[in-house]
Amino acid sequence: MISQEEYEEKYKSVLYEKIEQMIQAQSKLIEGIQTMSKPFNLESDVDNIAITMNNKLVELKNEFQRAGISIYSQKFENYGALKLNFTVASFIGNAIISDFADCVLRATEELSNYSETIKEITGEMEQVSQELEKMSPIKRFFIRIRDFFEQSKRYIYGLTEEEKEKLKTYISNYRDMNNKLFEYNLRDDVVSSIVKEFKNKKYSPSNISELLEECVIPDLQKLGLEDLIPSIQQSIAQEYSSDIEVKKENTQKNPKETSEEKGQKEMDEFER
Repeated sequence: MISQEEYEEKYKSVLYEKIEQMIQAQSKLIEGIQTMSKPFNLESDVDNIAITMNNKLVELKNEFQRAGISIYSQKFENYGALKLNFTVASFIGNAIISDFADCVLRATEELSNYSETIKEITGEMEQVSQELEKMSPIKRFFIRIRDFFEQSKRYIYGLTEEEKEKLKTYISNYRDMNNKLFEYNLRDDVVSSIVKEFKNKKYSPSNISELLEECVIPDLQKLGLEDLIPSIQQSIAQEYSSDIEVKKENTQKNPKETSEEKGQKEMDEFER
């Protein structure tokens, strides 16, 4: 049977290999938008959010270690009637890492949108420039004068204000998400990460209590965050109640498709 140390080594090897790939991909993307932004004198300096993720994960890893637990794994001994011994990924740690990865993905989409927009604008400007070059010098001169006074036209004079604002928004959104990771702390943010993990994995309501008791609450207590437990329970109950309401509406439309009554019963048992 694999030991906790062996499990962690494999887990960390895969995790940090993926983070390194994310760092390299972000670096190339950032370098590309900075190069494309120079002709327009746009502010495009941003931090590599994958590096921010890596640094924050190391910080939290140390916080878990000081509490006597691991952010990567949980070991169970003499578990259940069969007295099983096994190691699994830390529920809280996995929830945090998944939350971080989702944030990096959404931030990357903002930079990708920025890149695609710049490429589109540059392509249009090059096309107009080529068309102007084919014209006679006199006609080209008068077209340049005319277009200069038409604020809605870009041509070779630069970006419109609308385009500048659009690009600025992409950069601002990216920075906001990077700051969210940089400022992440367990007391203020771990509840959200845990609730997202429950929601994204779509655990059955009948399994929630066991997961909380076995995988979440013990580690929260060791981290000195046991006061957050009622908030987690309440947030999970709200999330699953919303899902049950949706199922109820679907059942009313097509009674044979769902089992809303069973779901409501399981949720009632969890809340008790």
